[in-house]
Amino acid sequence: MTKQIDKTPFYILFFICFLDLFILFYCVSNLSISYDEAKIFYVENSLLSYIVRFSCKIFGQNDYALRLPFLIFHFLSLILFYKISKHILKRKNDRYVCVILFIFLPGILASAILVNEAGLVLLLTLFMIYLYQNNFLKSFYISMFICAFLSNSFMLFYVCVLMFGIYIKHRRISFVALFCFIVSISFFGFEIDGKPKGYLLDTIGIFAAVFSPFLFLYFIYTIYRIAIKKEEDKNIVWFVSAGSFVVCALFSIRQKLYLEDFLPFSIIALPLMIRVFFNSYRARLPQFRVKYKIFTTFVLFSLLFFSMLIVLNPVLYAMSFRDKPQKHFAYNYHIAKELSIFLKENKFENLYIKDYKMALRLKFYGINNDKKSNIFLEEKKYTSKNDEIISKFKLYKVNTLISQYNVIKEK
Repeated sequence: MTKQIDKTPFYILFFICFLDLFILFYCVSNLSISYDEAKIFYVENSLLSYIVRFSCKIFGQNDYALRLPFLIFHFLSLILFYKISKHILKRKNDRYVCVILFIFLPGILASAILVNEAGLVLLLTLFMIYLYQNNFLKSFYISMFICAFLSNSFMLFYVCVLMFGIYIKHRRISFVALFCFIVSISFFGFEIDGKPKGYLLDTIGIFAAVFSPFLFLYFIYTIYRIAIKKEEDKNIVWFVSAGSFVVCALFSIRQKLYLEDFLPFSIIALPLMIRVFFNSYRARLPQFRVKYKIFTTFVLFSLLFFSMLIVLNPVLYAMSFRDKPQKHFAYNYHIAKELSIFLKENKFENLYIKDYKMALRLKFYGINNDKKSNIFLEEKKYTSKNDEIISKFKLYKVNTLISQYNVIKEK
């Protein structure tokens, strides 16, 4: 009699992917272009700049078109991540669990909707590891060389691959990784000057935010356990994730690091974490699995909680930032879109915007910064009593006032 395959986990994964798409589109609808994103769009001439400009040229200049490439990068990364996990997790259901956790990691949600290098670097990192795992070594070497010109974030990847090549005594991998590292430094440069400022705690905090706190603790446990256990397979995934964490921790003693510097390289440790957990869990009799079930509950709860903070971040204005909305972690991704709608409705599409950062953001939404205009826009806190205010803008999030602007006519 033919054994039937239980497809329930697959259907759950399929549903989660659609839920993920819905959540990401909802997040995009609540975002405005930030100043850093506007700089990428208007000022810089990087690969990222050309990608977002092309997307907006095809689909129109709006938030969905701006962030569409990163949504595509996200779902391509999901496919590659699943394929990479096949070499680490033998059970299909374990791989499904791994991908679902990957989808809801706060750092992954952020990289899927924000215009920065993290999403692209993650995709390319997964692609290169996939090439290595499937013995496409020539393509692996070529990809590493090409990436040396795309982002300086890959310097960290090359250092980790170099250590891996030395460990497995593969001279060609070591040589190519070292060569690509030198090429990347020559192309982008590498600054380590200045006085040490001590950003270690900040970096640890960002790692915890990327994984969620409990999962981050298990990440540290996993890379440590694999390091000290001789029987554990120290593969390229472990070297990249563990090496990136150690190097980032060391460099953060003297300088500030950014999400795209380490997210793509640390986050790929998730299959290793799942393997270590299930190996320990299944090695015990059911009556001795209670502490693992409790730990799993805490991890999943913290993961869901921090993921929902990203998705429902406007709620935090009412809960924690009512008096100081500028302290909200997503404040720089709010206001501009709503302000542009207000200005267009009131026929203020050409005016002098005193804040150059806001001017660049509003430019994306069709508001022209005319420095010769006698009508100008400024935040309420800079408005004097003698100014002639012709229109007022107030933005509320969850019944909380977060921004006020005045349109003023010069006397």
